[in-house]
Amino acid sequence: MKKALFFIVFSLWSVSSFACDVCGGPTSGQSLGLLPAYKKHFVGMRVHTGSFSTTHPPLFQTEGSSSKENFSFAELRGRFYAGKNWQILGYVPIGFLQKRDSIGTIQNSGLADVSLAVNRVLWNTMEQEEKNTKVFWMLGAGVKLPTGKSRNLENTIGIFIPNMQLGSGSVDYFAMTSIIVKQEKIGAMADASFMYKTENSLRYRFGNRSNANLRFFYQKFTKNPELFWVPSIGLMADMLGVDTEYGHKKQYTGGWVLNQSTSVDVFYNNWHFNALVAIPFQSFLSESYVTPHAQFSLQATYLF
Repeated sequence: MKKALFFIVFSLWSVSSFACDVCGGPTSGQSLGLLPAYKKHFVGMRVHTGSFSTTHPPLFQTEGSSSKENFSFAELRGRFYAGKNWQILGYVPIGFLQKRDSIGTIQNSGLADVSLAVNRVLWNTMEQEEKNTKVFWMLGAGVKLPTGKSRNLENTIGIFIPNMQLGSGSVDYFAMTSIIVKQEKIGAMADASFMYKTENSLRYRFGNRSNANLRFFYQKFTKNPELFWVPSIGLMADMLGVDTEYGHKKQYTGGWVLNQSTSVDVFYNNWHFNALVAIPFQSFLSESYVTPHAQFSLQATYLF
């Protein structure tokens, strides 16, 4: 079996950015990881979880309160090759959101925003055996649909909480690009993406967001020709724009996070498994009132 790894594609961001006036929220865009060149279509499931600690600004010069937020998503995903160089992708996430503070616990769960994307392969020399250095380059674009509930949750005193909604309530658009350079068993991959947010029916607009990843990997073979694995390390950067409400900027929204990522991809026959840990080492979220913690993801994919 030919064991050429040749592309990386994107999963989409979770539902929301930072609002509330100050609360943690999903930040990271994650990639699907490396996939083998000898398979085209796939279906799979990915589970991702991340947590935040929030210190709310003090009122009347008294000490501010604090809260803990956890955001978990189980995402069904699939890809279909429409011709040699065109890919059609779909993502259906289910969200499990929780916020805990001294007043109590707020939870929300259900279908989040569904996304559709189309990718175009622009350059692919991964299957050309005569090439010592192999390259794969791809561009894509897509749309995120407002399928998740976006106005069904308030806190214990009746205040609407944007970042605890399952959906943004808006139709949003995104573009992405990915490139891989590989020589023998080692390689590097870089990807970047941008999402343009629109205003929802509540006149609330989450800030635009962008994401960039850089990873270095090593392809490790085993005695079993059907089994091999690929460890990788890298950096992930997430940047969130400021939210607006009725056209006015919302205080304590937006920011950025830098993560160090460690992951491993395992391939066996038609199956691909991935585990990833992302640990933040630098951040500025909600004017430093929000502290991100480690993020974890697991995924299983069937290739055919």
